[in-house]
Amino acid sequence: VMTQLPFLPGGDASNAYAVSYDGSTIVGDGSVGANFFNAARWINGVAQDAGTATGDDNDLAGMSGISGDGLVTSGSSEFPGGDYHAFRNDGGWTDLGTIDNVFVSNGNDISGNGNVVVGVSDILNGVVEAFRWENGVMTGLGDLPGGAFDSEALATNGDGGVVVGRGATALGDEAFLWTANGGMQNMKDVLEGAGLDLTGWTLTDATAVSADGLVIAGNGINPDGFNEGWVARIPEPTTASLLAAMLGVAIIRRRRAQP
Repeated sequence: VMTQLPFLPGGDASNAYAVSYDGSTIVGDGSVGANFFNAARWINGVAQDAGTATGDDNDLAGMSGISGDGLVTSGSSEFPGGDYHAFRNDGGWTDLGTIDNVFVSNGNDISGNGNVVVGVSDILNGVVEAFRWENGVMTGLGDLPGGAFDSEALATNGDGGVVVGRGATALGDEAFLWTANGGMQNMKDVLEGAGLDLTGWTLTDATAVSADGLVIAGNGINPDGFNEGWVARIPEPTTASLLAAMLGVAIIRRRRAQP
């Protein structure tokens, strides 16, 4: 059964982006007037206007990530002074800033334990870089080799130890896998290094990762030139062994559509 999530009071549009582990809390954004959106929660189907970091409905905010227990969220909001930055909210709005203290950042996801936020930030040279935020520190994750410097973190796992997203290469956007020990790696290289034949594939992004970090999903272009979703299942006991001994990796092809 698909159930419509009610609009915020006075609104006529909404977006849902993330859900708690038990499915009781959903977060996103909702309109509250012409061209203005507030952060929104739906708890057991009841809409709650979560507002903005400034408290002004004429500003913008949205929640794009939620912890497993539903108590901590992440996203992006205008803050006092006019900055539009990533935030972490555990009852109050924490401005995560940007990598080089300039311009804009967006929080795309939060770890299941609520401690790590990942997303994208402007940096000093006028391009954008994937970030990982923890304990008050925003760290740039770099970019894949080749092409222009351009990366974005899209998802993280339960403890924030695995981050996935997209980076720029000479081929265009490609999916990346980041861990503290391995740094940022091209997802296709990692899977091919484990023995998987991905001839003709381009994995354009990785958009989701399971709580244990062993199942990763994303989008790509298959050997026939069609856009196609993919999921890689890595049957290892811990994420620490992800880069050390990735045996028996399986990739399952999903939806197919014209590019």
